Amino acid sequence: MDSLQVEGINKELNKFETIGGILGIAIVNSDGLTIFSRLPRAIEDRKFGAIAATIYGAMEAAAFSFKEGLENMTIHFEDSKLIIMSSETNIIIVVLTELEIDLGFILLGTEEILKNISNILRG
Repeated sequence: MDSLQVEGINKELNKFETIGGILGIAIVNSDGLTIFSRLPRAIEDRKFGAIAATIYGAMEAAAFSFKEGLENMTIHFEDSKLIIMSSETNIIIVVLTELEIDLGFILLGTEEILKNISNILRG
């Protein structure tokens, strides 16, 4: 990844983090390798990315059996939510949020940032 791509991704993440309620963001490839991470220190970003990609891949396989495409998934934890969304370029964005957020607003923002970051990585 060149310096212009890193700068572009940082700008996108900065815009997204102003939404509020975002606890962390990771961008991983479909193999689970972390490309970019802004996660809380307590979370190991390499494991986080690998687990998120595995979860997404398993749900994508399950959705395929129903002849439906998987757009995104949201996992609710006791005190937070995890949103996982993928693009056609096999880039997966994983967003950790506070529990009480406007999910629709965050999903729209996640979709936009994923599109923009995919474009940046394509060059």
